[in-house]
Amino acid sequence: MYKIKKIKKHNKYIIAGVMGFICPSCLDGFLMKGKIVTKGNGYGILNMVCPECGQEFKCSNIDILDPNITDAIAILNKRGYTTKFCCEGHGSKNIETNDGSDDSYIYFEEKEDEKVLKTNPLPDSWQIERNDMFSDRFIVRGKVDVNKEKKMNDIRNWALNLPVKSELVKRFRYAYSV
Repeated sequence: MYKIKKIKKHNKYIIAGVMGFICPSCLDGFLMKGKIVTKGNGYGILNMVCPECGQEFKCSNIDILDPNITDAIAILNKRGYTTKFCCEGHGSKNIETNDGSDDSYIYFEEKEDEKVLKTNPLPDSWQIERNDMFSDRFIVRGKVDVNKEKKMNDIRNWALNLPVKSELVKRFRYAYSV
């Protein structure tokens, strides 16, 4: 888990700890322990090399993923389901479960991906968020009465069992073209 610390004197932020990243070439998710010092505008740039494919790429502090959700996000994107924002949930204690699971979520880029959920229901620890301020996207959100480790395992396993989107599109086209 990474932490953010503001340095008021220099108008900078330091982001340090274990951070998750996704390679833009092979879409492999990986973790890295390190530190990013941002500039006054809030952006810091890292030169990265993917440990899987060796591709060099640049990423900023806004590309950092929470480490426990990185694997699920990489799997979803490799299967063709483009994600926009995500959070593993952290910050405040949940009274019922006595852990830090307060708000886990994944924003999907394409609203039409919601159709997949009808044939591949979410695990019991997750739900579809109906009050989305982005009308062209939808959100799945972890339930607050479930601990974070269970939610992360559940969403990862769910992602692994989703059909690859290109194969799904071919099946739908074939079904409607006959």
